[in-house]
Amino acid sequence: MIKRTITIAIVLIFAVAIAGCVGNGDINTAVEKWNKVAVNSQQIRLLDEQFAKTVKADNVIIESELAKDTPNFNMILPLLDKWQKTLDEERKLLEEQSSLISDFARATVNLDGDAKRYGDSVLLNVRESYRYETSAIDNYNRGIESLRMNYKTSEERYYRQYEQYSNAADSDTTKSNSYNDKANDAMKKLEALQ
Repeated sequence: MIKRTITIAIVLIFAVAIAGCVGNGDINTAVEKWNKVAVNSQQIRLLDEQFAKTVKADNVIIESELAKDTPNFNMILPLLDKWQKTLDEERKLLEEQSSLISDFARATVNLDGDAKRYGDSVLLNVRESYRYETSAIDNYNRGIESLRMNYKTSEERYYRQYEQYSNAADSDTTKSNSYNDKANDAMKKLEALQ
C-alpha cells in the first residue's frame, strides 16, 4: 500500500512538472511570437515619428504657399508625394503586423490562468493599436487628397478638410501608441510567468 501511494505520488509529481513545462513552453512560444510583433511595432512607431517631423516641417512650406495670392502648387505636390510614399511603407508594415498578430493569437490559445488573462489583454490591446494605426493612415490619406483637391480647385474648404483629417490622424496615432503601451505592459506580466 505504501509503495502504491509513493508510486502514485511520484506519477502526480511528474504529471504536474510536465504540465508546468508545457505551460512554460506555451508562454515561451507566445513571447517569441510577441517579440516579432514588438519589432514590427517599433518600426511603425519610428516611421510615425519620422512622418510627423516631415509633415510639421513641410506644413510651414504649404501654409506659406497657400497664403500667397497665387500659390505655387508645384512646390506642394512633391511634398504630398513624399508623404504618400511614407504612408505606403507604413501600410506594408501594418499588413505584416496583421499576420504577426494572428501568429501571436494562435500562440496564446493554450495558455490558461493568469497567462491566459495576460495573453488576452496583450491581444486585445495590440488589435486596438492596429485598428487606430490603420485609421490614422486612412485619415492622413484623406488629408492628402483634400490638399490635392485644394490644388485643383483652389477652394479653401479643402484645406480645412485637410486640417480636420490631420487632427483626426494625430488623435488616432496617440490612441494607437497608448494601446501599444498597454499591450507591452500586459506582455511584461506574461513574461514574468516564464
